[in-house]
Amino acid sequence: MPRLKVEHTFSCESDVKKRQWITDNFPDLPCLFGDIQELPTGTAFNYITGKAAQVPPVDIFIAGFVCKSVSLENNERKKYANCIIEACGLTGITFQGMIQYVQQFQPAVVICENVEGL
Repeated sequence: MPRLKVEHTFSCESDVKKRQWITDNFPDLPCLFGDIQELPTGTAFNYITGKAAQVPPVDIFIAGFVCKSVSLENNERKKYANCIIEACGLTGITFQGMIQYVQQFQPAVVICENVEGL
């Protein structure tokens, strides 16, 4: 039976400690971007090379985004009810960046991870 070949093309993470975890665990990763809002522009800062790089298209796009504001565990979540629609707060901004990448590059498969409250 043929095996599916999957290549980790890039990651995008704004948190410095999480970027370090990614580079520690994926030492051959060619691109590590920091600002998801840069991805749809086609060029973003690559923390691995220290230079701007072309954002590559992918066939499978797996994304998670900030979820604290919409989590069922957040007692103030009603304040953030429109954060996705309005692209505000960290949840809305990261979700919007993800959607814009998908619209620009049109991967065949998109998998989003988040909380039930969304």
